[in-house]
Amino acid sequence: MRYLFTLAFLLLLYTSNAQQIKSFNQYNGGSRLYTPLLFTEFNSKLYFAGGDSASGGELYCIDKNDKISLVADINPGYLDGVIYFSFTGSGGPRASMLVAPVRNADNLFFFANDGVHGNELYNYDGINPPSIVAEAVPGSGGLTLGNSLVNINEFVYAGLGDTIYEYDAVSKTVHKYYQKFSNAIYAFNNKIYTLTSGDSINEFDPKSKSSKGIKLGESPHMLESIDGKLYIGCISSKNGYGHLFEYDGSSLKNVGEYLQTQGSGNQLSNALIGGNNHKIYFPCPNVKNNFPCPCEYDPISGKTTHLSPNDTLAAYCSYFTSFGNKIYFAARDSSEKMPITPNTSNFELWSYEEGNHSLNEIDIIPGPTIGCDPQYFYPFNGSLFFSGHLTNKYPVIYKYTPGTSSVKNLSFKGDAILFPNPTTGNATLRIDIKDDLTAFVSIVDANGREVYKSAPENYGAGITNIELPITTLPIGNYFYRLSDKDGNLLFSGKIVKQ
Repeated sequence: MRYLFTLAFLLLLYTSNAQQIKSFNQYNGGSRLYTPLLFTEFNSKLYFAGGDSASGGELYCIDKNDKISLVADINPGYLDGVIYFSFTGSGGPRASMLVAPVRNADNLFFFANDGVHGNELYNYDGINPPSIVAEAVPGSGGLTLGNSLVNINEFVYAGLGDTIYEYDAVSKTVHKYYQKFSNAIYAFNNKIYTLTSGDSINEFDPKSKSSKGIKLGESPHMLESIDGKLYIGCISSKNGYGHLFEYDGSSLKNVGEYLQTQGSGNQLSNALIGGNNHKIYFPCPNVKNNFPCPCEYDPISGKTTHLSPNDTLAAYCSYFTSFGNKIYFAARDSSEKMPITPNTSNFELWSYEEGNHSLNEIDIIPGPTIGCDPQYFYPFNGSLFFSGHLTNKYPVIYKYTPGTSSVKNLSFKGDAILFPNPTTGNATLRIDIKDDLTAFVSIVDANGREVYKSAPENYGAGITNIELPITTLPIGNYFYRLSDKDGNLLFSGKIVKQ
């Protein structure tokens, strides 16, 4: 099947509550867009899998100045490069990316398909073009991709089907070790743990090349380590309840009896356990309505705390990530009416601060019917990057920087400033643009309700002052939006009406 990959990156900022949001979207036109994935920091840059209309799914990077570059076109000129769990076509990277040492120097590893050798493992040293480490399956067939890579010492391991592949990037060799497991693998205490299709996890020792099964009695779905212990999220085959197991390398114990709430199992299978401040964070359905809301487990005290104050706030949470002194995750928009059902278009960015037990929504796309759908969080250069979309559904890369107040649009060819802000009367949006622009301005309240929208106007290159009529608006917080004639958001910021 042939796909036309079009992924572009428009840089814009969204500022709210002294927080800065940038998004990268649309540098090539086209009808098919795919979400950027597999964020990994390497060589002081943020690498990811992306697609455009000329190169297919390929390897891109973002530098510390927010410049996006195509690093490598794995299959030049091929328009249907495929990224992430899609097994037709050619291109890369695919399935997973990992930074691991080669002769004491870090390299970037990823799976890709050059159209000749099939799906194989590549490494990139940051200077020379990426090259195949070793052909695990000679010929054009390649491998059926798994979803994770790990490294121990200077070896890279991939879990694919019923096999662990051990790659040596120095000798350019690969060895196979057959195991009983599904594709997810995890490195812990210099051993490799794999999720099996039964009620156990498998422990593989690369040094002795031996393995053993660790019986849980339930189906494992997640692995995460913190403070020298491995945590396993499981689902009971008897009743669908979820449990959390703790493994220290020798003994196993069930620490998750508190998860015995009907309906938790299907949520644990789609969630990631995240750690921060020596605690574990994960979605846990509550007794009241079974909505999976954020939960905190303290391994030291054994205490479990539900973080949602009303058992509905931040429901259907996922993608937990530690950044700074907070936990960030995706969850349903707080303005949505209950009862709710999973729908990715209504997800927003949330944060939780342990010190004051503060649970906050960062409403990137205000309103009850649409959210930015954040996924695949990755901290880089003092900011949190993640995939999402804009109001026009284009996939984007968001850059979230807490604690900043400046606003700058890096692809909108110009700049903008709002004054006075705060204001007791009207405000002026001053734009300074390099090219002519047809755009309109709208204002929404804190609930996402549009309270003002101008007609599209043609603005010539240079400085233009746009008056925003907010004198009659009630005291409160509002958001202004500068959009192009097609409704694509170019610039957004906060207005404080006093």
